[in-house]
Amino acid sequence: MEDSISDRPDENIPLSMSGDLISLIYDLRNEDPAIKTRAQSTLESLISTDTSLKKIIETEIQEIHQESLDYKRRTRGLQSKYQEIQDQISDQEALILKIAEKYGVSNFSASQDEILEKIYEAIEEKKTDRSNKKIRIRSQVQALEQERLDLKKRAQKIERLNTQREEIKNKIIVDQDNLQNHYISSFRPFKYVDKPISRVLIYCNDFAANFLYEAVLLHAGSPPSTGLPSQKLVLPPWFVEHYQRWWDRKKEDTHKIISNRTPSGRINPYLFLDYSKATLKLIIPEQTFSGESDASECYLCVQSDSKILLEEWVPLYDDKNGYITEKCAIPLESPSTHYSIEASVAHDIRTYNIEGIHDERPYLLFDYNTGRMLHGNTEITNTFYILLHESQNIQPDEAVIESSKLYGGWHRYRLHVVDPEKYGRLRIEGGEKDHHDQATHTEGLDIHFATENRDHLLRVNELTTFVNCVPQIRLLYDNTKTLLRSQLSLHPLYEGTLERAKFIDLSENESILTLDKEHKICTIDLSSDALLGPDPIGSFLVRIRNKDCKVSASYAFSLLKDLTYSLSETIHLPDSGDTETVMIQCPRDLQVEVKTDGILKSESWGYKWEGAPVSHITGTLTSHQIRDRHLSASFSLSIPHLAWRFETDKRGVLSQTCLDSREISDIDFSSLGRALSLNVSLPDTYEGNGFLFIKPGDQCVSAPISDGQGEFSLSRFNDTLSATIDPTIGFFFSFHSENISIDEVRLFSLVRWKILDFSYHIEENEADKKILALSWHENDDVRNRSIILWRMGKNESRAQKIDTIAIPDGQYSQNIVKNQKELRAGIYFVQFIRRRDEWETPRIEFTGENVQNVFQISIELESSTLLEDGDGYMASQKYLEAIECYKELQYYNPALGDVWKQKIMNYLIYPKEYFEAFTLFSLLLNKPDEMSQTDYSFITFRIFINILRSENHLTYEVWSTAIDLLKCLVDCGPDTVQSIIQAKSKDALNVLHDSQELSEQEKQSLQIKFGQVIEHCRRR
Repeated sequence: MEDSISDRPDENIPLSMSGDLISLIYDLRNEDPAIKTRAQSTLESLISTDTSLKKIIETEIQEIHQESLDYKRRTRGLQSKYQEIQDQISDQEALILKIAEKYGVSNFSASQDEILEKIYEAIEEKKTDRSNKKIRIRSQVQALEQERLDLKKRAQKIERLNTQREEIKNKIIVDQDNLQNHYISSFRPFKYVDKPISRVLIYCNDFAANFLYEAVLLHAGSPPSTGLPSQKLVLPPWFVEHYQRWWDRKKEDTHKIISNRTPSGRINPYLFLDYSKATLKLIIPEQTFSGESDASECYLCVQSDSKILLEEWVPLYDDKNGYITEKCAIPLESPSTHYSIEASVAHDIRTYNIEGIHDERPYLLFDYNTGRMLHGNTEITNTFYILLHESQNIQPDEAVIESSKLYGGWHRYRLHVVDPEKYGRLRIEGGEKDHHDQATHTEGLDIHFATENRDHLLRVNELTTFVNCVPQIRLLYDNTKTLLRSQLSLHPLYEGTLERAKFIDLSENESILTLDKEHKICTIDLSSDALLGPDPIGSFLVRIRNKDCKVSASYAFSLLKDLTYSLSETIHLPDSGDTETVMIQCPRDLQVEVKTDGILKSESWGYKWEGAPVSHITGTLTSHQIRDRHLSASFSLSIPHLAWRFETDKRGVLSQTCLDSREISDIDFSSLGRALSLNVSLPDTYEGNGFLFIKPGDQCVSAPISDGQGEFSLSRFNDTLSATIDPTIGFFFSFHSENISIDEVRLFSLVRWKILDFSYHIEENEADKKILALSWHENDDVRNRSIILWRMGKNESRAQKIDTIAIPDGQYSQNIVKNQKELRAGIYFVQFIRRRDEWETPRIEFTGENVQNVFQISIELESSTLLEDGDGYMASQKYLEAIECYKELQYYNPALGDVWKQKIMNYLIYPKEYFEAFTLFSLLLNKPDEMSQTDYSFITFRIFINILRSENHLTYEVWSTAIDLLKCLVDCGPDTVQSIIQAKSKDALNVLHDSQELSEQEKQSLQIKFGQVIEHCRRR
């Protein structure tokens, strides 16, 4: 193919022809038929004249045709794409309309942007609803999950209960079989009747039946009658006569008990002496409660000075007047100044207090016939018992019929039987109570029971208990003849290895005596064959009596074999939250039952009990160690606790003994008085040093712990408490000895009434009065509240009281309306106070600022921010910067006076922050260029007039620092300072001399220092 015209050199084709050809080609494309026809004819003429040109034109036409085809294809593609886009737009519009209809958009005449915006808003709302619904569903799912877990726990608990029920059921069946077998094997008619009487009733047939029948009629008040003249009565006349006398005395005693009832029908408890056993008991007679409540138990709590003697729920029984408790007898193991009893059923709470031995009445009197305690002012004409300290005695000696020694906690007391009839007025003589000498025995015979090996926590049948040992008897005698005229008796108190009492004259049984003739000591071993025998078990009373010496000693105790126990905690502390676990190891033939609430499990080695750490665990012990009989005894196991209570300095009890931590309001605490002490009770084996301290704070009071008792003076915290602004102050106890340590146990917290979120604003009304609007919250519900409004004084004068406003109960806002002059520009203080009751007159005194429930407000001050800055510096102990702010504030407000001096008084002097005041004074004395003569006098007067006062109870450190500061004032101050010191020193020395807080050595040291300051003034 030949080259086209475009491939040939340009010079072979004329330019005009080339341009015309291109124009013709474009004309061929023109849509105008005339131009297109003319161009076609012109082109044909050109082709006919030139063959090469024809070829070129054909080629160009083919290219143009091909390009046209390409354009058509592209056009069709674009049309197809355009149609797809149109379809998509239609689909999108349809989708938008569908979505709009779904979301409630009905205005389709709006623009699409508006429709989309509305749809977006609707979608967001739906999303919010869906989110909220999701949260609700999640919450419901969590609730259902928790319910599922609770149901699962309940199901597990029910399963455990079912298992326990089956175990209990099986145990009941086993116990029932054992009881039935035991009853069959050990049944004895008239089990609780003395053996001679039971033999008569069993073997005397008709006579016994008639005797019993007539005795019942006699007791019922119906005289026995045979109905036949010839038939005689079985009861002899002497029997009826003696019975009648006995019954009359019984009714008289019952009448005395009833006459001892309080107006509400309660029967007062009393102390009872069992002389035969030489034991004291607190008797709580039956208490009757109304039947209004559905209670089945009565809470009973008995406390001595330092211990909880009994704390348990006792059963209630139906009575014609309501509910009634059983009579309760509580052994008293040691002396106490008082015994308190609380018995409560629902809201019926009864409290009793019984006096014990105290300084004003160092003895106890008991009726000889009934054993009941007599009041000290009772006129006694018949024989009586008196309990005295061993250092005291009754005069004249002839009035004492017999003396008996006590043991255990009463080992320093003696019990005397006194007959006053022939000897007129009796008197008590003797030395101090603390005098004690065991080696003396002026009666010719002294009796001692060695009880060191007794169990300190376990009591069986309410008696001191020995395990695998017996108490030893030691007799200190002057001569053998006196010793051998003594009689020893052994009495079984309950079932045990000793079936009947034994009476032994020592003169006829010298083989049981071991004599140390050199030291004149006789020892008696109770486990010998002639006495209790080897391996004795049970409860016994041992009595030794010598009529010639008029002495008697009785000791009751219980004996056990092969029983040991262990406690999970050495001592339970207040709020420790511990549970108690007691392991009791014992032989298999000893059965243990625990009445105290808890879980008791039988193990191969014994028993395991788990429960709350109560003061005592009680129950019964049943043993088959004694041949064909069994021993059944009650037991009580003390759980060691740390207990505390409030007392006066004279050991007057102010509160119940507490085993837990308490919160005490400041009003209740202040009602106890300033001369207050805290008694801490620990087990008797605790000997060491105890510490009582407060948090927040760093003050600590120490006291020795002896026999488990310690007493701490709370009055020594008074100044610290008054200076502490914290709303809650905890009192903590710690103890340290060689083997035992107790760290930071919170005994109680002092909770103070505190004003929270205090705010105020000033308003003016149309009557030209100012309204001070106050609002606040409180941390406690308090009654009898008042507000005192103070205006800050000038220089060092106290604040001036503006008004006192009572606050209605339950109100937490108050408006104070005053004239413009009364609330003029200045600094004010709002103080909140309260009264214990409606009869109290509170002490109105400004205690300073930055203390509890005192708030500062300012009215119309210039540059009031200086006041805030100065207070901030004072609070952070930047005293010099604070004084600069206060002086600048005074410059803008001259009517305020010396603000800095007033702030020192309010912040440091009135709240008794004396060491901080001394620090500030020292800083000022180091800047003599800024001090005027009156400033030196101000500091000197404050030390003498406000600090060195007797009511401030100053320590040695405060006195010493104050005297050092006075010496500095003499060195750098003007002559007026020396004059003030010389004029005021006499009063200060008198205060120092009378101080109760300082020792004599400290007083002498301070007096010497003070004298040096005075001498220094004279030389100046």
